[in-house]
Amino acid sequence: MNFDGTVRRSQGYSTTIVFDRAIDYVDDFERRDDARPFYLYLAPIAPHDPSIAEPKYASAAVPAHQPDPSYMEADRSDKPPFVRNQNPTATTVQATRTAMIRTLYTVDDQVDRFLRHLQTTGELANTLVLFTSDNGYLLGEHKATSKFLPYRKAVEVPFLLRWPGRVPAGAVDDRLVTHVDVVPTILAATGVSQSHVALDGRDILSGFTRQRALTEYWNDANNNPNIPSWASIRTTAFRYAEFYDNANPANVTFREYYNLQADPYELVNLLADGVPSNDPDTAALSQTLRTTRQCVGSGCP
Repeated sequence: MNFDGTVRRSQGYSTTIVFDRAIDYVDDFERRDDARPFYLYLAPIAPHDPSIAEPKYASAAVPAHQPDPSYMEADRSDKPPFVRNQNPTATTVQATRTAMIRTLYTVDDQVDRFLRHLQTTGELANTLVLFTSDNGYLLGEHKATSKFLPYRKAVEVPFLLRWPGRVPAGAVDDRLVTHVDVVPTILAATGVSQSHVALDGRDILSGFTRQRALTEYWNDANNNPNIPSWASIRTTAFRYAEFYDNANPANVTFREYYNLQADPYELVNLLADGVPSNDPDTAALSQTLRTTRQCVGSGCP
């Protein structure tokens, strides 16, 4: 592990070490100037592969799997070829799920420990806490195991805000939010204004309602060469995606369109179901996707 520029072998469990350092960081700010605001980005590796549980959770029970209708989808003829080529067994999927959840037990413990420490130091009441993840993960949905795809379980992540007196406790907000909204939200919360960078996101706490969410993936030959670049837009009503030829990114090799109100689990790609009468206007959708990909700052929807 890299400790302030010095790479050395660590002693202990990775997740706990990361939270140890986070607490040290907060305490250092307390010692220097208790009134000075701090910013902390805290990112444990768990539940990322190899998903090795802390010894006390190595054999812990996990909640029963409650799969949605897309789990081990039988008919994937409407999906891109590289999705159809994924064929994990249910046994493998469940083993991966179990291993991931066991590592998250320690994350739960440490998040609780860290928030209690903020409370002890008197910082919790005036600290904006944002809890999220960099990606979701398909655990058998559409008979795939991956985080590089545009399907719900791969792109939907937890997104929780805690700020006493500013964010109502227990409130649920159904607006579309993406990670580009994180920085504008933090800047607005701290009263910081900047003009150096055009930020595509919006302050979540301002009440802004996003019209559509953009997700993108660029082919990574060193990580997963079989998945091509793609881009997708999602609204509350539909999701549209384009998959591109890696040798010629201007060439669309496959398209998907799901009616999310009638088909929330993305089982029927209307552009590949053999029924032309239900096909949407792909020219208009493609233009909207292109515009969304190229937008900058306040021009983003």
